[in-house]
Amino acid sequence: MGPTFIHTHRDENSYLRFFSALNRMIPNFRYQMQAIDSDGDEATMNAIAVSFTSESFVNLLCASHKKENIEYKLKEMKSATPAIRHIVSDIFGTNVDSMLYQKGLIDSETTSEFDSRLRDLKTTWDHLVPTFHAWFISNESEKFKSHLIKAVTDQAQLDGHFSNNRVESTNTNVKDWVGRSGKVTLPVFNRKVEEYVTCQQQEFEMAIYANGPYDLVSTHTYLRKERHIWNGLNAEERKQIIK
Repeated sequence: MGPTFIHTHRDENSYLRFFSALNRMIPNFRYQMQAIDSDGDEATMNAIAVSFTSESFVNLLCASHKKENIEYKLKEMKSATPAIRHIVSDIFGTNVDSMLYQKGLIDSETTSEFDSRLRDLKTTWDHLVPTFHAWFISNESEKFKSHLIKAVTDQAQLDGHFSNNRVESTNTNVKDWVGRSGKVTLPVFNRKVEEYVTCQQQEFEMAIYANGPYDLVSTHTYLRKERHIWNGLNAEERKQIIK
């Protein structure tokens, strides 16, 4: 778990203060940051746009959240379930079987490819859900081209569709750890989050010597140490391994 922003208002000024604080703490932070993501919240998106102005900066949107939002909109339009599945597959792609993936709009490698494919979908979408194609062009097309398609994720050096599910999972775990009532003072919250981070660190260290609830992913098995070797390392030597 990394830097955590605690706020009581979900407005643009709150997020602007957060990014400003990071920039004060980390020299040239706003220029060194290569990419950042959000779930599409308007206040967050506006604050990101103001705070990060480098031409190479990438402002990502979570594909999972966007998929849920579009499914909700289609249901709101009283669409039949097969029509929803068809349109969502057209947009986000689908695994035909274990070997074959059928690309969607989100897999467009250029904005012109996206526009062309979207035009080609008009007849089909108008037949399935008559008002959806026009709605998508008005409300989602530019967002996809700026924050979601393959051209954008490639610029951010990401492989595949971007999702912030990991962040959402951490958020859920913190809520479970602290308590979901929301009735907790800031000092108590800070103490509990510190305890949670310490627990995470301990579980990661146990994974290094294969004695905990988690295993190292294949890309990091080189970190594994026998327990007696790990126990013989001093604090600085351990830090060099897990930094």
